[in-house]
Parts: sequence; C-alpha cells; structure tokens
Amino acid sequence: PASPYGASKLACEVLLNTYHALHKMETINLRLFSVYGPDLRQDCVPYLIASALLKGKPFTVFGDGTSMRDYIEVSDVLDALDAACRCKETNLTLNIGSGFGTRLLDLIALLEKHLARKTELVYKPAVPGELALAVPDISLAMEKLHWEPKGAIEDGIHVARLHIRPMILHHRVRLHHVGPDLASPCDLRLLRVETLQLLPFLVPHQLIDLGAQDF
Repeated sequence: PASPYGASKLACEVLLNTYHALHKMETINLRLFSVYGPDLRQDCVPYLIASALLKGKPFTVFGDGTSMRDYIEVSDVLDALDAACRCKETNLTLNIGSGFGTRLLDLIALLEKHLARKTELVYKPAVPGELALAVPDISLAMEKLHWEPKGAIEDGIHVARLHIRPMILHHRVRLHHVGPDLASPCDLRLLRVETLQLLPFLVPHQLIDLGAQDF
C-alpha cells in the first residue's frame, strides 16, 4: 500500500491470517469500502459535504474532484456481515462495496440536489498517498456469501438526508445496539471490519455496536 492507512488495513488482515495459520481459527477478512447511511461517522466524506452545505460553508476538494470511490449503504454492509457469519467457507478475503464508482464532484452534486443547497468549492493539491480510484471487484464476495448489494447511491443519499440534517443542525447522534437478530451463530468466527474495532465484540450469536462510531 502507498499510504499508512492502507498499510494498517493490510496489517490487520495479516494478523488474522496468522491466527488462522497458528491456531486454525476460522476467519474472514471483509474489506469495507466507503460506507454511508444513517448516523454517518463525522469524518466521512458524505458527512463533511453535507455539513458544509447545511452550514453554508465552503467545501475543500483535494485534487480536481475526479477521484472515484465506491460508496456502499450501511444496510448492505450489515447484510454482508450476516452472510459472512453464515458462510461455510473460511480464510477468505472479500471486498464489500456496491461495485460502482462515484466521482467526488458527482457526490457533491448529488448531496446538493437532495439537500437543496449549494456550496462553494475550494480546490487544493491532492493529498500524497490518496488513491485516484478505489472501486473494488465484489464478484468473489457475491459468490462466496451469496450476497448482493441492493442500494443505489442516489436512493441511499435520498434516505440518508433525513438523518443527516438533524445530526448536523441539532448534533443528534444515535448509538445502536445490533443484537442477536442481526446475525446467525458465528462459531467464534472473526470478521475483520475496518481496523479490528469489532474483534472484541464479535461473539457467537451477537454483533455489538455497529453504530455511529464505525459508520
């Protein structure tokens, strides 16, 4: 990886693969791409754009705005987690995304449309190490998990706008408890989600706190 962020994610995968090799622990690495939805994490790009729009502030674009990311709606991520818990095969590394890329300028235009606001764009040089394109091949995840993302970006932003406005204007953040109804028995199987944040909480029959902190 060309950035510390990417290197940290790869290190987590290596750690889980080591546990699998040494202790025969059943593991599945899930590589989550740009997750968005209700109760957005406040440092994620859709939240930052929406915050600029609703507060009437300029938004800083690093580079020319053509960088492309795969934005996946959080309910599709939860479906993937559930499918991974049910999966009979282990020691897998799977990309979890929508399978479609969205340019930063197109995401800004989409949020402007659904929030009925405009923002001034301030352009600055691209950040070293930032990828111009991060759109995964999700075909292996679809095959192994019998899973398919359902949410299109425009539909997801349309729904998320109802949650974004009160979060930003009234500082309302809800924490969720995701209980036994989400996932099937996990057989002590570990899923890497982002940077091992969930590992202490992933236990048989239960996934805990997949709320505002992680998404």
